[in-house]
Amino acid sequence: LLAILGMSFAMFVSGITSSYLTETAERERQIKELEHSLLTDLKDSGISRAARTTTIVVSLINGLSPSMAALSTVVPLFLPLFTTLPIEVSFYISISVGLVVLFALGVFLGRVSKTNVVIYGLKTVAAGALVILMMWVVSSIQIL
Repeated sequence: LLAILGMSFAMFVSGITSSYLTETAERERQIKELEHSLLTDLKDSGISRAARTTTIVVSLINGLSPSMAALSTVVPLFLPLFTTLPIEVSFYISISVGLVVLFALGVFLGRVSKTNVVIYGLKTVAAGALVILMMWVVSSIQIL
């Protein structure tokens, strides 16, 4: 459980920093191209402030999204510590929560792409199920 919490924190930090660096570079390039086209300095303009704000918001979303998804699936695993719920049940709840999160992500992607949200949701759940299957196969391998 602590490894999952550590991984969640690492995904948060990694998501924020990588996204911030990438977004900053891209926004700076766009501002410079716009400055070149307009023949003016946009350093303290609304466009420049909006680019900085967008970079921060996108970075926070990229950091929080995977870490919150990971945390939402690990929370049920703590239930046996504080309740009489068997660990097996909390394990299945955790998997169910993960699949629901994946389905919700698919619905969101379906809305963004203006396609069938149910089909997109099922595709993301299928991808998650494939990962579960691969993890089960790999963990079943016996090393001499």
